[in-house]
Amino acid sequence: ADLMDDEVELDDLTDYEQYAKVMAFNPNVILFGPPGTGKTYGAMRMVEAFEEQLGQKHSFSQIVAQGRARFITFHQAFSYEEFVEGIRPELDESGNMAYPVKPGVLREIADACRIQEKKKGEHMNDLINTSTANEVWKVSLGRKSDSHIYTTLRDKNIIAVDYGIKEDISKWDEEKIAEANIPPALKALYSRINIGDIVMIFNDPRTIRLIGVVTSDYFFSDEDSIGYQHRRKVKWLSNFEDNPKDIYELNQEKIMVQGSIYKLNVSVSDAISLLETQKDPNRAAHPYYLIIDEINRGNIAKIFGELITLIEKDKRENLYCTLPYSHKPFTLPKNLYLIGTMNTSDRSIALLDTALRRRFAFIEVNPDVSIVERTHPTIGGNVSPAKLLQELNNRIVDKLDRDHRIGHSYFLGDDLVTKYDLFNVWYYKVLPLLMEYFYNDIKQVAEIIGKEFFDERTGDIVRFGLNPNEDGISEFESMLIEIYEGRD
Repeated sequence: ADLMDDEVELDDLTDYEQYAKVMAFNPNVILFGPPGTGKTYGAMRMVEAFEEQLGQKHSFSQIVAQGRARFITFHQAFSYEEFVEGIRPELDESGNMAYPVKPGVLREIADACRIQEKKKGEHMNDLINTSTANEVWKVSLGRKSDSHIYTTLRDKNIIAVDYGIKEDISKWDEEKIAEANIPPALKALYSRINIGDIVMIFNDPRTIRLIGVVTSDYFFSDEDSIGYQHRRKVKWLSNFEDNPKDIYELNQEKIMVQGSIYKLNVSVSDAISLLETQKDPNRAAHPYYLIIDEINRGNIAKIFGELITLIEKDKRENLYCTLPYSHKPFTLPKNLYLIGTMNTSDRSIALLDTALRRRFAFIEVNPDVSIVERTHPTIGGNVSPAKLLQELNNRIVDKLDRDHRIGHSYFLGDDLVTKYDLFNVWYYKVLPLLMEYFYNDIKQVAEIIGKEFFDERTGDIVRFGLNPNEDGISEFESMLIEIYEGRD
């Protein structure tokens, strides 16, 4: 589907469909507006509208389940290392402390895009169970001198180990497994390797001669009488026997060492980048989405670093930078969409990075009283929340500015039914928000809602009663109605 088809009139589209049109224009979008205007909700609905315009009707929960959407929140402590990549300590296979480079959320979802791109080609079915959650393993198929073992296992599409235990350990209970002194390689083959993991077959300390994907659980077999009874099935993806592939740089500049099976410092995305595939021009890449809530609360220059340039539409897959920790070239995929949200009432918005402003399309999300009117014509049968919200916002604009209006979501929700629910919303959500807006200046807040809501002597908030009068209206409801109708 052509998202920019001029035959579709913008006036005929819903708000979310119009937002989706903007995503086709710029893959970086920020939804901004006062608190409570449903920006995060709008981001999810915008993603659904974008999918539908591509001819793929998926709910946001389905997109998340497919691993194509991630949700994060920026804050002052959020760092480049969390967002792009960084060094994180962990125990290695031998129990020693190691400091590998780990991808952050942006690199993870960019890697997922690249894996999905490989699935478009001839390896689509082979990699169906492979994602960024999988691991990459170094595997030796026999000793270098045992060429018959290597060729037998290769031709049978199997990886295997040959250690002292000569029985099927899948039949053991957990207690027996815990008590047994199982060698690390066998333990990895049995319980740590997963279907969809990538295996690289050792050739020498720098190079590999086969790359494959694990397709089965552990099984025990000696049908070919070569030993190596502990096995898993694999699907070979590429054969490098004639020209072994050097993975030294991919493995964070570490050579491979002895050990039949152990985890490499290679991402799945980097591993499958070694595959030479023919792309199917008729199969479009699925879009991926990274939703960044409160994007203006983070230190943009610190979090994005050098990648702030790479997010531009015309730079993606054209301009590369070298990442500072892994020293790997990196570019942003074209099918990755960045969606940010931010509150205009947040004082940090004034400090929003100019580079960010230039690279994102901005969509304003305003309070919508019509949604409140449709959902709750009245609450408790007397108060019109739509009229109340409209009048409050009119006064806030006159007194302060439009960035500090109150969003419609404050007066929505299935649990907002009775006057008791409205009482809680008013006193524990709306009034605290107004007090924050005006720095607890009671005089200014009183000019918005009426001086009756404050004790004249102490300045304490007055909580009006909920018992109905002879007309069936409580004092609390009467005071709210007076805000938008005025005193008789």
